[in-house]
Amino acid sequence: MAAEARVIGNLALDVGEPSGARRHPTLRALRPLAKATPSLAALELGSLPSRGLGSLPAAFTARMRGVDGNVFHLSTSAAEREALAENGAIALDAEEWEALTLAVEADRLWPADLVQALRVRGVTGRLGLDALLDGVSYEQAMREVGEGRGFSLGRVLERVGARIEDVSMHGEASFP
Repeated sequence: MAAEARVIGNLALDVGEPSGARRHPTLRALRPLAKATPSLAALELGSLPSRGLGSLPAAFTARMRGVDGNVFHLSTSAAEREALAENGAIALDAEEWEALTLAVEADRLWPADLVQALRVRGVTGRLGLDALLDGVSYEQAMREVGEGRGFSLGRVLERVGARIEDVSMHGEASFP
């Protein structure tokens, strides 16, 4: 009962005062919610080199969330990409991810650019390397990036303001 009276008493102080005279809430009240702990699979996938994901021995689908809150997927399974597209989800293949990775490594793709590229791509389109490189040729981008600069998948996502939410594996791993 005393706690309720204190809250009501604090609210009553602001009643009838001009908006500029109101007390500001403490910063403690404005703290963002704690981030969810990523799964082990998401951490492991995020640590892999971003290039060459299509050559992994098992197909996977990673659900990701962009800076604008929209969900998109990276899938190395053609069947899973088709199923996601039927449900209205954006699912990138390994080739599109390679283009996105090169654009990030060449400092040509940032969070707002990813949001725009995914909106333009839609469910049935494709991300094109030329559009992502924003007027720079593939050869010039490769010269800028160099041989030893390869980013991890997690670093690519960090640069474009996205994160992995979930990872699912499809089928058995096949090793040559």
